[in-house]
Amino acid sequence: MIDSALERAAGFVRRAGTPSEQARLDYLLSGRSLGATVVAVLTGQRADGGFSPPWSPNYSSIDATCFRLAQAEQAGLHPNQPELSSVVAFLVRRQSCDGSWEEDVAQAAFAPHWAKPGDSMAQAYLTANAGLWVMRGGIHDSAGRAVNFLNDRLDSDGAIPSFLHANWLAAALFWGMEDRASAGSVMKYLLRRVSDMSASGLAWMVVSLLVSGVAPDHELISEARSMLRLNQRDDGAFPSEDGPAHDVYSTLEAVHALVGQLN
Repeated sequence: MIDSALERAAGFVRRAGTPSEQARLDYLLSGRSLGATVVAVLTGQRADGGFSPPWSPNYSSIDATCFRLAQAEQAGLHPNQPELSSVVAFLVRRQSCDGSWEEDVAQAAFAPHWAKPGDSMAQAYLTANAGLWVMRGGIHDSAGRAVNFLNDRLDSDGAIPSFLHANWLAAALFWGMEDRASAGSVMKYLLRRVSDMSASGLAWMVVSLLVSGVAPDHELISEARSMLRLNQRDDGAFPSEDGPAHDVYSTLEAVHALVGQLN
């Protein structure tokens, strides 16, 4: 029996979501395999294994590829499964020698601020994001290099000097790679910032930590889940800070965050 928040969220996705999004909702609530929906999530994969972003349709983007992996996970397809091996391999090939990830410099005029090549905050975010996915894909040497890069950038507050989402992705990566000291440092920082997070950010953070093995009753997850429930709209949606067009996705992430890790 699902609780009221999940029931209202499910109602919103069923009213506003595409068939693929509705099928992902069913997976998150039931754990049942999605079959053809998994194929739909991977539609548009480029020859190099990556995916193109809206801001550069003929380019394979690290950020867009990580987002597609997140959609696949909502459908029950995990990065260590054969269907996603070429996607994870794309990320590994794009890693720099210092362990970081950046979008190609030729995309500087097109990339949004969070993915801008040459920007240290964007570099930290992409490194935490891609590092988390290659770890989930079982490529621990690549993930380890990302951990070293991010560890070298921890500041006096125990945080990564970047966007908030870079910090929760880094915390999840540190935890999954058993660097508990760095994970704990960043998670203490994030606990102080929970009230600054949007509904979509709270959901993203909780899911990232859960899939890295952080216990559902961890203080940060418990606090974030409580705050997340307070941010649900009357129509059942958990609004995205990226605008209404992304509300279904952020609501699916919130469902995942509230249900917990099913697999």
